Amino acid sequence: PAPARLGGGHQSVSAAGTPPAGPTLATCSFSDSTVKLWNVANVSLRQTLNAHIAGVQTIAVSPDGQTLLSGSDVAFGSGDPLIKLWRISDGALLKSYDTGEFQAVNSVAFSSDGSRFAAGMGFHAKIFDTATGNELQVFDGPATTDNAIVVAGRTLIIEQNLEGEAGMARIDVGEDSCTRTWVAADVHAPTCVPTLSTGSGLVYAYTE
Repeated sequence: PAPARLGGGHQSVSAAGTPPAGPTLATCSFSDSTVKLWNVANVSLRQTLNAHIAGVQTIAVSPDGQTLLSGSDVAFGSGDPLIKLWRISDGALLKSYDTGEFQAVNSVAFSSDGSRFAAGMGFHAKIFDTATGNELQVFDGPATTDNAIVVAGRTLIIEQNLEGEAGMARIDVGEDSCTRTWVAADVHAPTCVPTLSTGSGLVYAYTE
């Protein structure tokens, strides 16, 4: 089909996501702190969620297409949670998550079954239980940026842009610890956003 322009949108778009099947497109914006749900079939805005007080930096749609996560910058003194879970069908807020620190959430990604999610903030990648909100694992080291986490089973493919340690890294999540299995240090110019093809087992990096 021919490309279509969605009118009435954000001043600028931070990220976009689509359910595996269905007519909905989700977008978010740092400039207006909202998440918007679009009906792709008739190219119209379905709902605007006043998601966070600070700018929304990232979103992720769950594997079953029923919910989405949003992650935001810090609104100091507001107490506004930095990660929230929304129901896509009606835009209801289902849960808010305590990240345990005042660091902007730059990236979020669901596990393949949706039971867990990863969040990148500052110099950490954290794993949370989606249902309970419990923090399960913390991996220190990578400095994550927008859309820089991909989850495949118990493996994370993550961007790390620390000085002297730029590139992609594979992080294997164990029961009690996280292990950095490999680093592709030659992938940076100056940033990379990894994309995983589960069918082929290949990781693609898009650089600037």
